[in-house]
Amino acid sequence: MIEVNGKMQLLVAAGAMGSGGDAMQAFDPADGKRIWWCKGGGESSSPAYASGIVYFDSGRGGNGTAVDPTGEGDVSDSHIKWTTSRLGEAIGSPIIVGDHVYRLVSGGVLRCWSTKNGDEAYSTRVNTSSTWISPIADGNGRIYFASAGKSFVIQAGAEFKLLAENDLGDPNHASPAVADGKLILVGTKHVWCVGEK
Repeated sequence: MIEVNGKMQLLVAAGAMGSGGDAMQAFDPADGKRIWWCKGGGESSSPAYASGIVYFDSGRGGNGTAVDPTGEGDVSDSHIKWTTSRLGEAIGSPIIVGDHVYRLVSGGVLRCWSTKNGDEAYSTRVNTSSTWISPIADGNGRIYFASAGKSFVIQAGAEFKLLAENDLGDPNHASPAVADGKLILVGTKHVWCVGEK
């Protein structure tokens, strides 16, 4: 759910395992009516919304798409702001923090684009156990790619800035959860709670 111009929209990734003319759709949650839709690929990963754009891709490879969610009907020719070059597999979801979209893809490559025009700020290999995890961010612009295996934290911005790396030695594909200022991580052997005592 996102709020656009004071109204709620329910986003649905609907491209199945390919791309199509209505791969991303927005519905009015009050009455179920479709508000807008556009072409692209959308299936296994959730879209991200911030800075006036919805960014989405299929999670199975292919291009990424940034769309302005203020339109109505088929907005493929009117509201798509930019697209990315072909991505690797990325089952986890993207995240938008500040003026940038962050996307962890196969091979442990973290890609970062400007929300304004899709220009790539950087693409770098990172030390991670899984590219299936979805990141989370805090109010200070720190982005956590956290799992019970190899995790890393970066500072949001146009340049790659690694803040921390950790390894709990219990790798799994599960995304983190947050509760009461603590990270909950599910490994293959244990459930971990990380925070201050």
